[in-house]
Amino acid sequence: MHRLFINSLSLIHEKKITKNHPSFHHLINVLKLKQKNKLELCLPNALIFTVIISSTTKSELVFEVIDQTTIPLNNISITLCHSLPKGEKMSAILKMGTEIGIDHFQPVTSDNSVVNIKNSTSKLKRWASILESASTQSKQNRIPSISEILSLKTYITQLNKPNVSLIILNEFTKDLTIKSVLSSIKLTTITTPHSII
Repeated sequence: MHRLFINSLSLIHEKKITKNHPSFHHLINVLKLKQKNKLELCLPNALIFTVIISSTTKSELVFEVIDQTTIPLNNISITLCHSLPKGEKMSAILKMGTEIGIDHFQPVTSDNSVVNIKNSTSKLKRWASILESASTQSKQNRIPSISEILSLKTYITQLNKPNVSLIILNEFTKDLTIKSVLSSIKLTTITTPHSII
């Protein structure tokens, strides 16, 4: 069953997805959803509505709600701060991080970064799209967030918050496991392109 993230209950009350919705084309033309197919509509607070499609046209998809479930959100928040890697490796990091439950991604530049991003706005939009796709595919309850690209020094300076554990993973910390430090409410992990995880 396919999952679609929605922002408000208005879509549930209207009981239809119109062609103006950003995912309409994907649902109708790519997934080819038809009458009697089921779909999960997921709100950010982990409220999931299972719906059955009543009808589809070129302009709308009409559905009926058949079930409503609330999945409790994890009380541990994990942020992955990662130095920008070469090529398309950041896409793989975002995808795999989402699949294992990372809540927030913080891309950073460091002294050893060789990547120079000229248009960070378009890059962030692309990365947000990857996060949504990975969340949908791996049936996560929420879509992770991603912040503006910062320097590593700036990010570490901003981390002066209570209840935050800072773990720096590099080639010298290969024996450290995330499980061994998950006693905190919030967790930030900083990795470099040469990290052994």
